[in-house]
Amino acid sequence: MSLHYLEQYCPRLMYISFLGSDELGHLNDYAGYIKALKTYDDFMDELYTKLESMGEYGKSTTVFLSTDHGRGVGPFFRHHSVMKFTEKKIFLFVKGPHTKKMGRTRKKSHDQTYIRTTVEKIFGLPLTHNQNYLKEVVQE
Repeated sequence: MSLHYLEQYCPRLMYISFLGSDELGHLNDYAGYIKALKTYDDFMDELYTKLESMGEYGKSTTVFLSTDHGRGVGPFFRHHSVMKFTEKKIFLFVKGPHTKKMGRTRKKSHDQTYIRTTVEKIFGLPLTHNQNYLKEVVQE
C-alpha cells in the first residue's frame, strides 16, 4: 500500500510505522515476530529500490520507517505495562536529501520523541516540541 501511495501522490515526506510485529509480540508469537521482521527487511529493500528508480523525485523524498516501541527482554517481551529502557529503543530508518548516509548504527538510543523534531529540523520548521533531534542523522 505504501509503495502505491508513494507512486500515486509523490509526497516530500513519508512516515511508515511497522505495527504487525508488535501485535505478534503481544501474542508471545516469537516465530511470527521474527518472520514479520524479515518481511520488513524485504519491504525496505523494495522501498529503497523504488525510490532509486524514481530519479530526482526519489532522491528528494524523505522517508522515516519505524516501530511504535522496542521489545522488552525476558518477561517484558510480551507486555509493556511499565516501559523498560529496552522498550523505549526503537528501530528507525531515515533516508532523504538532508540526511547523512550512515549505515546501521547502535551508537545512540532514541525514542519516538525525536522523530517529530527531526522532521521539523529537516524541513526548516520551528522546533515546537523540544530541542532534541537526531543530530547524527540531519545533514546541516
